[in-house]
Amino acid sequence: MARQQVALAVAFLLVTGVVCEFSTSTAPQTPSPTTIPNTDTTTTATTTTTTTDTPTTTTAATTTTETTTTETTHTTADTTTTTAPNTTTTTKTTHTTTTNATTNTTTKSPTTTETPTPIPKRVYYYNVTDDSAKNVTYCIIFEGEFNYNITYEATSKEGKTSNKTASITSPKHPQEGAVVTGSCGKSQFLAFDWESGKHNITMDFSKSSDGKTWGLNAVTANIFMDPKTFPDAVNANKTLTIVAHFDLRPSDIPVNTSYSCISSFKSDNVTGAIDGETSHGLEITAVLGQDFQLEAYNLMAHGNFTTATNCPVESNSIIPIVVGCALGGLVVIVLIAYIVSNRRRAAGYESTA
Repeated sequence: MARQQVALAVAFLLVTGVVCEFSTSTAPQTPSPTTIPNTDTTTTATTTTTTTDTPTTTTAATTTTETTTTETTHTTADTTTTTAPNTTTTTKTTHTTTTNATTNTTTKSPTTTETPTPIPKRVYYYNVTDDSAKNVTYCIIFEGEFNYNITYEATSKEGKTSNKTASITSPKHPQEGAVVTGSCGKSQFLAFDWESGKHNITMDFSKSSDGKTWGLNAVTANIFMDPKTFPDAVNANKTLTIVAHFDLRPSDIPVNTSYSCISSFKSDNVTGAIDGETSHGLEITAVLGQDFQLEAYNLMAHGNFTTATNCPVESNSIIPIVVGCALGGLVVIVLIAYIVSNRRRAAGYESTA
């Protein structure tokens, strides 16, 4: 009996120990949640400035501002948490960042450039303008030169008197500083000077009675006899006036038509006077130089010569050609005669042998 009681007591103690041990044991630990590092993606907009310049003067600029919104999303990796005994919670965190990018574009407004007033083309001819015409009209135009060979009296240092020759040529085109005047009236003229006004020429024109043709009358030149051009001149530092008449053929040119010639014209009617007094010691040759063109009584608006009437070929210029041809033919005849005579001599020598 006592043994049974002891056995029961031991069994009771064993059971009590097992139960106590079971009740004091803790629940299994839940592993700590594992966090994966966040991966952030950041997008930064680049600010671009574009400037467009127009090739004109700078004016007030117009600035346009455009705002561009860029969304940047930050996503955090999933986090898994396990809670005892069997509960699992998954949390996903999303971060959204908004970045505002500003793009400034500056464009200068176009500037209107004023068109410059066209500059009239310079006329390189002696001309007279008809200001009364509605349009610019050059009633007289001249391109050419006059040549004067003047034989004058000169005195040497020893007091001896002799004749010397001076040559004067007017400029073919207006020089810098030259003064050109004239008239577009019924009696028209063109005047110009050169060498700072020391010398000047006046050309007089006239129109036919029916008004259909025009012609060149007298050409008057005032030449200053300066010591440099007229060395040892008896009448040094005086003014020599030369009046020449040129026989242009045809002498009458149709109105609104110019006159052009590649030949030169020598005046057969020349007079000269020094300070208004005629000097018997003067010998003057006046020539209108070759390759000249002139026009008067023009009624058409233009800045150049109109259709030209060409001068005829001088008959005197044909004479040298005829003489040259005759001489050439004579030379050929002499050569032929010389060759024939040599052949005959050679044939005579052979027969004699």
